[in-house]
Amino acid sequence: MAKDGLKQYVAKDAAQFTDRVKYVWEEGVDIALDQWDSFQKLEPKFQAAIAGGAAFLVLIVVVVILVARGPAEIPVIASYDQTGVLGENFMVVENDSEEPLLNLTLVVDNAYIFQIPELTPYGQAKIRLSQFHHLVGNLEEGATVTEAFRPQTIVVHLDDTTKTIELVKRKKGFFERWLGGG
Repeated sequence: MAKDGLKQYVAKDAAQFTDRVKYVWEEGVDIALDQWDSFQKLEPKFQAAIAGGAAFLVLIVVVVILVARGPAEIPVIASYDQTGVLGENFMVVENDSEEPLLNLTLVVDNAYIFQIPELTPYGQAKIRLSQFHHLVGNLEEGATVTEAFRPQTIVVHLDDTTKTIELVKRKKGFFERWLGGG
């Protein structure tokens, strides 16, 4: 019984909604046709000015939409891992695209830096933490780092684009280290 009442109410509301949409559509079409008639009655120089202004506004909107999208994100995945039998600490950076990535710069915890000249498509670079250098200046290298530090974040630089990744350390178990499991 309650379902029948609900169906009738929804059907009545849907019919009213359809009537409202039809009315708004008809009014919109009438207004557009009236404006078109008024536009056609104007002198050609005014028509050209209005058309040029409308084209300029459309161009501005297209440019704003393209700029608002911003640069594409760098297609990399990074993790911090203990994978060696002796418990060495590694950073693993993977290329998650079909294109090679050239001249990647990795900055860990805003204090340590490493540069990868090329990362092949869907390839990965496994970097021991001892290969990182202290960050001296604007992406410049200093002395190498000891294995003692524990990274929290990594910022990947590629041309003018950067990507920040929060690192989670995964410590492998005894059997995983010895048997090489996932």
